[in-house]
Amino acid sequence: MDFRVGGAFRYCIRKAGRDGWARGVYREIVPASRIVFTFQWQSGEAAHDAETLVTVSFEAQDERTLLTFRQEPFSSNESRHSHGVGWNQVLASFESFVIKEKDAS
Repeated sequence: MDFRVGGAFRYCIRKAGRDGWARGVYREIVPASRIVFTFQWQSGEAAHDAETLVTVSFEAQDERTLLTFRQEPFSSNESRHSHGVGWNQVLASFESFVIKEKDAS
């Protein structure tokens, strides 16, 4: 992961003995405000591997932060739904991590 504008990332999600590789490039990084990056699966299936653009925005709200997540475009409703399920799992894990870190401090 090369976290800078123009920097690339590549990672693997391993689930039930199966590897899922993805990659992307950071397009915009505004500290404490927004991260924009491309996202593309590397499964070898053209319909599944279409590049999308992800925008994550952060907005301070008193003692909390509102995170807004947008990914587009999708080739089908099925693809949009599948990505939504995956990202919701990621965000739920992130929430658990943040709560544990807060409780530990």
